[in-house]
Amino acid sequence: MNPEKRTVKWMKQTEIRLAYSIPDSESFAAELIGGKNWVFEYRYQAAENPEMTDDEMTEITGFEIAPTLKNRFILKDQQLEKAKAYYLLGCFCKDRGYKRINKGIIRGTRINKRVWLIDANLSIDTGSGMIQKKFKRRFTLSAN
Repeated sequence: MNPEKRTVKWMKQTEIRLAYSIPDSESFAAELIGGKNWVFEYRYQAAENPEMTDDEMTEITGFEIAPTLKNRFILKDQQLEKAKAYYLLGCFCKDRGYKRINKGIIRGTRINKRVWLIDANLSIDTGSGMIQKKFKRRFTLSAN
């Protein structure tokens, strides 16, 4: 049985590539590739119940910023789309898959060269309704 787990990190020289399976559709996957930006990723893995089959659930929220936003940034609503903000629900459930985030706010404050404080309050359209995702965490630089 895997316990509940949260992982937060940011990566330099990385970008998010949104790969659409059908042009002009909402079906896509987010890939992290080498690039010039900084990517932030929040990952939540729910605890597994040993008495249930296929109850695994993972959520990932990601976005990118330009390194020119040196010590502080605010991304709000349409700016989230420019930052390629996305949410992934990985599970054996109805609303699984990637969703674009274009409502809410992400605030970032650099604590030191390796750590950012990220405060997010996001609204995500799952296709069958809106959900809220909030987190306030210290993101540490990853070696990728």
